[in-house]
Amino acid sequence: MARQSGQRLADERKQRGLTQAQLAEVMGVTPGRVSQIERGQLSTIEAIARYVQALGGRLDLVAALRLNRAAWHAEGEPVPGIRRLTDVLLCNWREH
Repeated sequence: MARQSGQRLADERKQRGLTQAQLAEVMGVTPGRVSQIERGQLSTIEAIARYVQALGGRLDLVAALRLNRAAWHAEGEPVPGIRRLTDVLLCNWREH
């Protein structure tokens, strides 16, 4: 997933006519760091958010959890360890 997301970011950068060096300057990092993000080798939320902001966008994160009905106590509290993460990350591109 990180490699695919990184490629999508690289495509956005190229559509805007920016080189990795130009984007790196805006981000305040080295071109090597931009390359790591685009190859999926660096995929922290902070790094991706900074990259997206440098392109003039905003990173929105959504985590959707699905709970198993049998996982609930009578008090209405979930049993630890029963939650399943169905969607970890959904990134929407939005221009400011």
